Amino acid sequence: MRIGIEFFGEPLHHGFRPLVAFTKSAKAGNATRFEDHYMRMAMCFDVGEPKYAWLNQHLFVAEGRLTEKDQIEYHVYRVT
Repeated sequence: MRIGIEFFGEPLHHGFRPLVAFTKSAKAGNATRFEDHYMRMAMCFDVGEPKYAWLNQHLFVAEGRLTEKDQIEYHVYRVT
């Protein structure tokens, strides 16, 4: 998958491969906690802004949760 997001006011694109196992509550679109289900992603970025170009050189993993219907909050970690 590939989506565009805003990062400190700068547009950037990132690709990710999700691994998801939703609970009944999550399938219904209810807000969840990170530990309520398995939502993990491997992420890579495509940033044109020079001050954030370092994002292009690293691999990231993330965990996600639903904050409300059709909205996801991520905790993103850089693999070192």
